[in-house]
Amino acid sequence: TWRPIIAKVQKKLAMWKHKVLSMAGRVCLLNSVLTSLPLYYLSFFKIPNRVAKEIVSLQRHFLWGGVGDNKVCWISWEKVTLPKGKGGLGVKNIKIFNTSLLAKWRWNLFHQSNSMWAQVLQSRYRGGHNLCAQDSSQKDSIWWRDLLMVCGGVEEDNWFDKLPEWRVGVGVGSSILAR
Repeated sequence: TWRPIIAKVQKKLAMWKHKVLSMAGRVCLLNSVLTSLPLYYLSFFKIPNRVAKEIVSLQRHFLWGGVGDNKVCWISWEKVTLPKGKGGLGVKNIKIFNTSLLAKWRWNLFHQSNSMWAQVLQSRYRGGHNLCAQDSSQKDSIWWRDLLMVCGGVEEDNWFDKLPEWRVGVGVGSSILAR
């Protein structure tokens, strides 16, 4: 089901193949267009590793020399995906982007628990118990299984449920300029 997404990315890249673009132009296109093409899929499903590798490969080839050219990658992809303030180029890491989009659903589930969609999920999955502190079953939808899996589920590495909660107070004694 991810094949159409990869085809869209390839089609966009083919359109830009013969354009003379600076490095900054290619980075801008990567962030604005190529990352937004799979946005709908990324917000609902966990991207398979092979699909992520294929998309990253297309992005790398485009960034370092266009489509179909065999150019040298001057810095690692991990460095490219770092924020600009940390020495990277600010290109989105597709796996982290996917995880954050799926985690947003889980966050909204906890903070909009009285909304209709949250109540539907509560009635569909385990009758209102702690929805995210459980294993998924084969009867669950792919979306629900991906949602549980992306944040660790009931495993010990469940980073989502361990997130600190910050409450904003009056602000006395807090300086936004202090480091």
